[in-house]
Amino acid sequence: MAANDSVMIYVYLYKNQIDIYDVKDFRLKRRIVGVYKPQKPAFRDEELYYLGVIPGDKYFYALFKGARTEKGENRSNTIEVYDYDGNPVALYRFDIPPLYFYPDEKNNCIYATHPSCIDTLLRYDL
Repeated sequence: MAANDSVMIYVYLYKNQIDIYDVKDFRLKRRIVGVYKPQKPAFRDEELYYLGVIPGDKYFYALFKGARTEKGENRSNTIEVYDYDGNPVALYRFDIPPLYFYPDEKNNCIYATHPSCIDTLLRYDL
């Protein structure tokens, strides 16, 4: 979940959905729903969707986890960018998937970390 002065954004881990609420009255402003397949609780077969969301000045950035590989590994390599009305703006895919990230709209880049890159701050120019 993330919020700014006008909206609160909730992303779902086990559901392909993003909800945008108006903070003035907490009413649902927009619901973004992607393709979702019903699943039973099973660690290797589950699909994970959104890991987190970060608000920027103009846009919000949602880290999409995606489906597991055949070996049961997660491949979080996509950040979806939306404006605060819920319109898609951009989709970024990465060779080294970010685990934690911060969008820097002023410098047009994303800073990120990944467990395989110990003591390294990744920078992705957009």
